[in-house]
Amino acid sequence: MNTTPPPPDLNKLLKIETPIVICDIGASPTDPTPSIEDLINNTNSILYGFEPNEDEFNKLKQSEKNIYFNYGIGNGNDEILNICAAPGMSSVLEPNYEYLNLFHGMILLKSMFRVMNMKL
Repeated sequence: MNTTPPPPDLNKLLKIETPIVICDIGASPTDPTPSIEDLINNTNSILYGFEPNEDEFNKLKQSEKNIYFNYGIGNGNDEILNICAAPGMSSVLEPNYEYLNLFHGMILLKSMFRVMNMKL
């Protein structure tokens, strides 16, 4: 017999009526975010995600509460996106290879391409 009490209703616990809006910059699904998933699934929340890497963007699952855009957030100018072997390390910043070598090859640069950045 399961004696674990049910989880509290987060909407009642947080006493929210308006949606919580979450902004995920670099929304690649590479690194799980269970706390955000719990918030989305159990409260009146919506997530807007931005992922400029098209390969990673295509892995994201759009839904009514998870809305994704295939561009980066920045100053509004196009930038060069440095795609790394570990997608979570991709960036418009130039790689510092001396530092990145400390990560044992996870940061190998795979490609570079121009991406559109939008201002929020």
